[in-house]
Amino acid sequence: MVAFFRELKDIDDLDSKLKLKFSDTDEETQKLLDDTKTLIRDALLPENVFAYRVNWKDETNKNVYLTKFQEDFYNVLKNQIDYHMTQTRPKDKLYEEVLEHSIQCKMLDERYCSRDDILEKVKTFVLLNTPQRPCTIYGKSGTGKSSIMAQVAIKVSFILNQY
Repeated sequence: MVAFFRELKDIDDLDSKLKLKFSDTDEETQKLLDDTKTLIRDALLPENVFAYRVNWKDETNKNVYLTKFQEDFYNVLKNQIDYHMTQTRPKDKLYEEVLEHSIQCKMLDERYCSRDDILEKVKTFVLLNTPQRPCTIYGKSGTGKSSIMAQVAIKVSFILNQY
């Protein structure tokens, strides 16, 4: 968990409309907010608490704060995602191989140029192949063999469900 706190040092110098956007309207609400902030600060590790003090009327100071906040927020979020991806990523080699094939199939599908004539031949072969001989697709490098097989992989369950 991470917390970001901002304090406007010059809040009393802001015009009344702007001041209302950045402050609480009554003492009770402000006390509850301060107590909540204290509880959060006490519960988190210091490296997970980001506090900024900014002079809002000073454009340079405000821009420095906004840039710093953006960088900190991005880095914290990225680091948490990276950490959790390494912790939750399956170590199963078979799963990783199937996942890689799935990703490759999706990429080939996106670049696929329709070859319905060949797909129809593969469909016919699969549906009529009683002795279960292997289907071989061959051709020169770059002629679309892998793309055709990706289409077969994508469409095979649909085709078999029809029959």
